[in-house]
Amino acid sequence: MSRQKSIKEIIQRATSPLDWPQVLIFPEGTCTNRSCLITFKHGAFYPGVPVQPVCIRYPNKLDTVTWTWEGPGALKLLWMTLTQSHSSCEIEFLPVYRPSEEEKKNPKLYAQNVRQIMAKALDVPVSDYTYNDCRLLSRVKQMRLPHTTNLLEVQKLRTKLGLNESCAEDRLVSERPHGPLALDWSAVSLAQFADCLCVDVKDPATQLLFQLYEKDGAGVIDLREYLLCVLVISKAVSSLEMVQLAFQIYDRSGVGRLGVQETAEALHNSVNMTWEDGYDVFRHVDLQHKGHITFGEFEDYASKRSEFSYLFPDDRRPQQHAEVPHKETPCASVDAEPKSKTQ
Repeated sequence: MSRQKSIKEIIQRATSPLDWPQVLIFPEGTCTNRSCLITFKHGAFYPGVPVQPVCIRYPNKLDTVTWTWEGPGALKLLWMTLTQSHSSCEIEFLPVYRPSEEEKKNPKLYAQNVRQIMAKALDVPVSDYTYNDCRLLSRVKQMRLPHTTNLLEVQKLRTKLGLNESCAEDRLVSERPHGPLALDWSAVSLAQFADCLCVDVKDPATQLLFQLYEKDGAGVIDLREYLLCVLVISKAVSSLEMVQLAFQIYDRSGVGRLGVQETAEALHNSVNMTWEDGYDVFRHVDLQHKGHITFGEFEDYASKRSEFSYLFPDDRRPQQHAEVPHKETPCASVDAEPKSKTQ
């Protein structure tokens, strides 16, 4: 059912003279550990009709009912619950909340106010994390991506600047100029950063985004770290693809060949490999002492080494790669995620 159809159905049920049963909606849209209330999704509040908040408590000494991504599985929780002498559950029906005219016009405000009432009743704080934020953090952990400090803030600033829709980072990597006059991505100023992403340098969001990657007030950032962090979340679906993307971003030659320093940087910033191990990998791959390696050569080497088994979870042999791996790919949303568990 589409969102508009759902809204229409809720309004019809809420305003009908018939005795319809209440519609049960979980406003967070995901499972949490009950330590706080995250941002409510707005779907239940778009119709602008009265709602009755319901709070559920489990005042047991041992918590065996909280199911989250990082916690025990559902079967284990069921077994632990059944082994208890008794399990308590309290369900509190709060008074019906009737929205004001302002709340009817602003579902976000309506959702925030209802959440505050429920948080007060449950005696828990509220958090500005959203369901999509939780999915994003889960995605980061799944990819084992290092250097993800302030990632949620980065994504919010990118959304403000319209970078999610413009695919500026995708185009920047696929259309990157090379040669002696090309911009050095390892030291990019604020003005250069804004120019690369086609955003206003005077926009506070641009300045804040730059500052998140600026180190020690140096006035420059390593643009490659920013691009890798952003594009891995939206494009890579495996650790191996993350390494491939890093090879593309750290390639200064334009033909898919990385020197020893570039290889070490790519591996350090994609799979958190130490610099020494990165140098060793380069030496083992570059047996002919060419002074450079390609991603295909690295993949062939890694597929034969047990320490890189996590890059090949399906134990599939690597495909042959062309010397130039650069290829423009369609823009992907940062919300691309595996299906989530819901209550």
